[in-house]
Amino acid sequence: MDADLHATRAAARRGAWRALARLDDPRKLVLCARVSGEPNKIRVTLLREDGSGNDYTPPGEYEGTADRYLRIPTAFWTNGKAYGQLKLPGLAMLLVLLAEKPWVSLPAERTPQWYGWSADTTERGLRELLTLGLAERRESYKEAPLTPTGSTLFHQYNLKRWLRPPAGQRPDRTTGGKGTAK
Repeated sequence: MDADLHATRAAARRGAWRALARLDDPRKLVLCARVSGEPNKIRVTLLREDGSGNDYTPPGEYEGTADRYLRIPTAFWTNGKAYGQLKLPGLAMLLVLLAEKPWVSLPAERTPQWYGWSADTTERGLRELLTLGLAERRESYKEAPLTPTGSTLFHQYNLKRWLRPPAGQRPDRTTGGKGTAK
């Protein structure tokens, strides 16, 4: 942590302890404890990044579906259009599309409940991905017996092929994403 570069040993020790305590107490990212019999030593245990307080496990080694993680393809960083022009709403929706199964329906009115951001952010993000050519949209219809036509139009979204994760790294179809359309 380089806390000792511009401070005395005692001040550096206090600074390091305070920094670790901020990761320990409210966030539950590390567990800090003094080593018994050695008051100047601290034992730091890495915890899961979800804030649960459970021991850290590398991605993919945690039991259950709660440990899903996604990979952003290298092309995202090397293609100036993707990395250089994407704003926060577009980036948020890019991460959603990376985590969801292909051709997902994302009704903007449901995203506050699903992802914690506004419907407006969802719409701006999807529009940004479409404008930059990072995603594609298709129209689909589903039965809606109470409508005059008996069906309703909705949109499904998918990343362009160069941004999609390989088939073996996509979310499990049985558990699907929140916006899964049937």
